[in-house]
Amino acid sequence: MSATSKRRHWVIAACIAFAAIVAFLANLANIVQFAQHQFGSSTTQQQEQKQEQEQKQEQGQEQGQEQGQEQQQQEQQPKPEPPPPVIPKPDPSDSSPPPTQPEAQGDTLPYTADSSKDMAGWATTEGWKVTDGMLVNDGTSSSAEMTATAPVDLEGVDDYVVEAEIQFIDFTNSALASFGVVVRKAEGPGYGAGYCAAAGIFSCDDSGEEYVAVLWIPQEFGNTVIDAAPFKPKQQKWYSYKVKVEGNRIQMWINDALVLSGVNNTYLDGGRVGLWSNSSQISVRRFTVSNI
Repeated sequence: MSATSKRRHWVIAACIAFAAIVAFLANLANIVQFAQHQFGSSTTQQQEQKQEQEQKQEQGQEQGQEQGQEQQQQEQQPKPEPPPPVIPKPDPSDSSPPPTQPEAQGDTLPYTADSSKDMAGWATTEGWKVTDGMLVNDGTSSSAEMTATAPVDLEGVDDYVVEAEIQFIDFTNSALASFGVVVRKAEGPGYGAGYCAAAGIFSCDDSGEEYVAVLWIPQEFGNTVIDAAPFKPKQQKWYSYKVKVEGNRIQMWINDALVLSGVNNTYLDGGRVGLWSNSSQISVRRFTVSNI
């Protein structure tokens, strides 16, 4: 091949290569333009969606504020008051009497005082005090009337049961001594039910017995004995003295055995309840009052 032919071939090859490069660059420009178009379209759609969401949020906030304002205005408005109740007028032709109120009852029954409650609230005179949770008497009192009053309300309660656990320690006067439970004390001394010991010229009842269980009305000069029976408690031993008043009947049990029973019309109202100790050292660890 001559030199002229070789040059012609190189020129043709160069032209072909140049044309291929130009075509490649044109295609590349088209691809870049197409990509820019697609990216710009996607970005525009995202911006439009974002704007729509922001507009919806603003509209929702405005609606919420409007609803809140309306609710606040409704709450601030005064609510209508309910109509007053209709009270029926009494029928003048109805002559039936008004309903009667039930009789008042003692609102503290059953009442219990024991060592766990420290026998608190009792009204006492000389000789009484609380020791080791018990109500004790040192024997210096010389009266057969009530000297220790229980803090219990018996208004409207005429019939009831009183029970006391009492320990006899000793006498401080061997001539005449007594102790026990008092019931229905009001204007007068009430009824006493317990134990009495007498010697010499003194006596507890007409029987002449030295030691007796007694049911009486204490008096300054001589007691009015309603019932009596022989009985002598052992020293240092605990006994249960239960007294029941119902109507005009008074009864006493010692350790659940009926010992005394009598009828008397002097005191028929509830009154007060408590204890007495005449020249007797005693301890009381439990005192209860209950309805029948």
